[in-house]
Amino acid sequence: MKLTTACSWAAASLLALSTTTTRGFSPRLSPTGVGLPGGPDELVVDGLAAYGAVLVGDAAHAGRLVVRGGCAWVSDLKCEGDPASRVAVEWGSLYAQRLAVTNGSCTLVGGTNGPATLTLSGSAVFSGGLLVLPGGTLAGWGTVAGAVANYGTIAPGAPGLVFTNGGGFASVVTNYGAVCCTNGSAVFAGVLVNRAAPEVVAGWGWPPSLAVRTVGGVRNWVEWSPDMRSWAWLEDLPGDGGVAVVGGEALPRPPPGFVRAVAAGTGGGQ
Repeated sequence: MKLTTACSWAAASLLALSTTTTRGFSPRLSPTGVGLPGGPDELVVDGLAAYGAVLVGDAAHAGRLVVRGGCAWVSDLKCEGDPASRVAVEWGSLYAQRLAVTNGSCTLVGGTNGPATLTLSGSAVFSGGLLVLPGGTLAGWGTVAGAVANYGTIAPGAPGLVFTNGGGFASVVTNYGAVCCTNGSAVFAGVLVNRAAPEVVAGWGWPPSLAVRTVGGVRNWVEWSPDMRSWAWLEDLPGDGGVAVVGGEALPRPPPGFVRAVAAGTGGGQ
């Protein structure tokens, strides 16, 4: 059996996930009985759910919190102890004010069934890293400590997300996806390895104008070359993850040549 929150609301309390499972409408969740002996070992959120504090697993028990098509609000979420315990947002939304995964497990955001979003509004620690898959989004504001691999989207809200060293876990962000800083800033206080490149989505006219989808959170710019061997800077672009238009007057007229868009950390452009 599996405990699902098809439309269940629990008062602010400490919920630990561990041993047995139940299934169905569950408005009577015990404040301390989930994850202790007699409680479920997996909590699947496929409806609306709100909790004060949730403890996933302990030193002697493994538990799982999985958002699968639902929406959950948690003020204080902890995953600790047994390394088999984990937190995953496969499909739906998880809102967390404080989030600490200290058991070495990887936290997942994204899946194959639909969009998935983890929204922070405070501090987050990921001892085993945070993996944002295609279709997944890390949003909100606050501090993020631990390794982050982004294949989806990082979309900070105001005032922004700060990726920093904290809780003994270094901040290393590897970006293969998109960082869209339209509503808030992204501050990389640790290491940023940017594998994403800006994309030229359209070009027209003469002198040519270019529409470039930029990479958020890093410096973007446009270069020109007469021979594709030596490149000269032309114009900086906003690094917000949006589409920027480079006007034709900014681009050199004869002699003809080549133009590319570049983002810091990519080692190249398009």
